[in-house]
Amino acid sequence: MAEGPKHYGPLLRQVAADHASTELAVFEIAGDRENFDLVYYVCGPGEADKEAHKRQVIPAFVRMIRKSLAAKSDGAFRIAEDRELEHPQYCLVTLAQRSGKIVGAAGFIVRCYHEKDARNLLRCIQQQAERFRKGPPQLNA
Repeated sequence: MAEGPKHYGPLLRQVAADHASTELAVFEIAGDRENFDLVYYVCGPGEADKEAHKRQVIPAFVRMIRKSLAAKSDGAFRIAEDRELEHPQYCLVTLAQRSGKIVGAAGFIVRCYHEKDARNLLRCIQQQAERFRKGPPQLNA
């Protein structure tokens, strides 16, 4: 990431839209991996009090990202434990690295039938993110 995670926020918003993600949070992560700086956030649709919702969900995003950091890999994490949901929510986490060091992360909230579907969606997001790592696309003027 030549310009850091903040630079990729608008591009990741497009990735989120492409994969029907209802929320997106992008963080820069400091050297000790304890400091998360929210640099980009897209709130889910229909939230009346977006700031209150943001205060509620950002800690949940951080918890999911910490799971990926502990595993040292991207991940797909089921959010709700309610087995009655036909389309449960998942948080798909991608980690951004520079020179072998994790410098950022993005979390996408999606609905999927099964964990297998969530992992397949994560692979699609990873493929798009890999294209961004090779260089941001040129936008048509």
